Amino acid sequence: VDAMREELLQLLNPADTYMDLNIGAALSIAARGTGVLKRYHQGSFEEVCQSYTSAARVILCGHGADEQCGGYGRHRTKFREGGWDALAKEIELDVNRLWHRNLGRDDRCISNQGRESRFPFLDEDVAIALRKMPIQIKVDPTKPPGVGDKQVLRVIAKRFLG
Repeated sequence: VDAMREELLQLLNPADTYMDLNIGAALSIAARGTGVLKRYHQGSFEEVCQSYTSAARVILCGHGADEQCGGYGRHRTKFREGGWDALAKEIELDVNRLWHRNLGRDDRCISNQGRESRFPFLDEDVAIALRKMPIQIKVDPTKPPGVGDKQVLRVIAKRFLG
């Protein structure tokens, strides 16, 4: 990351926090599409290729899932402090600031590696459906982490992926 610092700071501008730098570095490194290729087979991962570079030009990003479906720890905190109304307001705040807080920064870091980013959770139809959905379907902060956060996405994934 140190070797990338100056380039990343230019890409991240005007964002300038350590969190922005860390997220930018992670996205930039991941967008290179290089690494070891493994496959899941009979309950474990096995190496397929020591040095692999993906030819994919498009990267699907998970942006919007946490913001719209209560996936952050602060969402649980808001719920504990103020119930469903406080949680709904925090999610609304996250959704409204996502566009200027994250997307420009992240798109620049990904496109700098010659890849294009796509955001399926921010697709207009998906965003409208989630906005109309009762909050208790999207998230249940009374359930443990990894169960109640992004609850609706977990239910859909289980239904379609098993």
